[in-house]
Amino acid sequence: MPIAFLLPALRDTPMGRMIAGTLLTLGAVLTFGEVDGPSMEPTYESGDVVVVNRFPALTGGLMPGSVVILDRPDNPYIKRVMGVGGDRVQVGPRGVKRNGEMADEDYTHKAAVREHDPWTVPPDWLYVVGDNRPVSVDSRRWGPVKGEEVHGAVVD
Repeated sequence: MPIAFLLPALRDTPMGRMIAGTLLTLGAVLTFGEVDGPSMEPTYESGDVVVVNRFPALTGGLMPGSVVILDRPDNPYIKRVMGVGGDRVQVGPRGVKRNGEMADEDYTHKAAVREHDPWTVPPDWLYVVGDNRPVSVDSRRWGPVKGEEVHGAVVD
């Protein structure tokens, strides 16, 4: 951590202790991640570095449109939330339909993908997809993911 050398000097004054505590708290809440692969193009490209809020519930929680980092057993993934518990989600060639309404998706490639069966997302689970649908591995293959698999939400 580049600021670690400052912490001993900061702890010698009340203001310094407050600053050091704030920096340590921010370090526990915010982390960085590097995008690996094309599944979120054009929003994020491979090699992009993103800031990740490890506790998204502190800033309003996850909702459709949030971008998350998932801790999956085989790999970490970056995906966009398209449905939360109780939502009915269906992905098709025209885009994503959530609860019978087409989602506004100005961030995605409008490439054709096949029609997928609709899912009703269980409570505390998420339906996630990549912005680059033709190459993304996501809930269309896995089904919804457990909320506990979310490492954090990408900070815009």
